[in-house]
Amino acid sequence: MYDIYYAAMQDKEQLDGLLRVARDINAKKILEIGTMAGGTAAALASQGAEVTTMDITDYSPYPWEKEEYKKAFPNAKVRFIKADSRTFVGAQNVRLPNNEKYDLVFIDGEHTDLSGYMDWKQYAEMGKVIAQHDIALYDKRFEDDWLPRNLWKMIKDDGSFTTEEFNKLDYAGIGVIYLKDGDYQKITKMIEAYLFKKLK
Repeated sequence: MYDIYYAAMQDKEQLDGLLRVARDINAKKILEIGTMAGGTAAALASQGAEVTTMDITDYSPYPWEKEEYKKAFPNAKVRFIKADSRTFVGAQNVRLPNNEKYDLVFIDGEHTDLSGYMDWKQYAEMGKVIAQHDIALYDKRFEDDWLPRNLWKMIKDDGSFTTEEFNKLDYAGIGVIYLKDGDYQKITKMIEAYLFKKLK
């Protein structure tokens, strides 16, 4: 039996939470920014979703390329894109036709404030539900150069968004935002205001 947790490089409880969200929303199309070893994409695809995953580095062979995985999940579909997620070209490589939305976008790219902002701005608008990785300690460390924590603190402090988090440890952590009309624009403006404030 193929172990979906082995290559995921995620805490089991946190990964289980992400997989449960994908099941709950019946996610058919998922976008992941930041493939790394490919374990998270492989786990999401094992549930029947079509996963597109992007990374600046190719770490193949990936789990979905291996015979053990193919036998365990013969219907799994994963498409890997080697590109810099922070570029316009990278974003165009994963954009769905006719501005169709991904059911779930999992952002786990480069986490500095500027890079994280670029990933949010380009990819969150492509999704219905957004999961942000590495939010741990957002309530203890703020305004350092780590957008996931800073973003999640702003979202939680605002209190108007529908969210869920898997974040019981002092590392990693996943925050989920169920976007409503206007949420993407509001959060983007919050990040931009935060970044401009830091420049002063």
